[in-house]
Amino acid sequence: MASMTAMTVATETSVDEQLQVDLIISELPGSYGSILLGTFGGLLLFGLSVHQMYRYLRSFSQDAMYIRSLVIAVMVFETAHLIATMHTCYFYLIQNYSTPLALQDGVWSLDSLPLLSGILIIISQVFFVRRASLIGPRERVVAIIVAICLAGEFGFTIAAVIRAFIPPAKRAVRLLSTAGLGMASTADLALTLVLFFAILGSRRGRDRSESETLADRLQLYIINTGLATTVCNILAFFTALTLGIDSLVWVSFNIITTRLYANSLLAVLNSRELRGMEFFVSENHSITLTGPQFEDPANLWNAPKRSAGSFSEKFDLILVPEKAAWRTV
Repeated sequence: MASMTAMTVATETSVDEQLQVDLIISELPGSYGSILLGTFGGLLLFGLSVHQMYRYLRSFSQDAMYIRSLVIAVMVFETAHLIATMHTCYFYLIQNYSTPLALQDGVWSLDSLPLLSGILIIISQVFFVRRASLIGPRERVVAIIVAICLAGEFGFTIAAVIRAFIPPAKRAVRLLSTAGLGMASTADLALTLVLFFAILGSRRGRDRSESETLADRLQLYIINTGLATTVCNILAFFTALTLGIDSLVWVSFNIITTRLYANSLLAVLNSRELRGMEFFVSENHSITLTGPQFEDPANLWNAPKRSAGSFSEKFDLILVPEKAAWRTV
């Protein structure tokens, strides 16, 4: 009798486990399948970021140290975030391919994604907050509000990472991550609107360059304003808010958004013009000084200008004549 009872319990347990496994597998496309697709897209955008960083280091090697440090920090955390997403896919879809129940457990790479994303958002948005604040007094107020939103986003991110290591964590982490995405989306939207209308106003009444293409205008209004990042962040927020607790579609959007932050930052830096000042020494020789325009902070941070009067009007140029060499015979 006891053996029959034990067999019945074991059978019921195995049936429950099988039902649980079937449920996990049926939800795989919307969970870790979404992360896999986000990782693929993130790899493409990471390659673009590497190319942009190469262009930046070649063209703007004389940039201020804090700007170059900002770029290097962004790429370091981008690489760490990429490694974490690839490890997440490998751990769940390859290493535990034959153990579907492992999909319910956490792993360090997945748990660290919110922290890495939060740090990348803060570093990248510091540049755009400073850029917006240089446009004018009203934009400076918006920049302060955005900075407060970013501080709130980072707070929710830290809380989500800590909560991820205290089981059961799935629902609490989802709630905290959604709140953080909401704060980040609000900050992105505010900055995008400010930069979009500032660029639009700065170009009103000006003749377009003959060399300017449609691709250049698309980059100016979609990438350089952060519009692409804002759209992806809002999609991540709404999918996290509306889809089921087991859905990880929002994580795939968040992976793409994280890559776009680096792309936008480097695109803005690389789109600055290396205008120079040319001095004619003789009929066949001239000297060109590149970079004096970056003495103006608005030029350094590529902030849109409302009028030509915002350009730097002067800089100091000291010419030292070469001393004649004397030799005693």
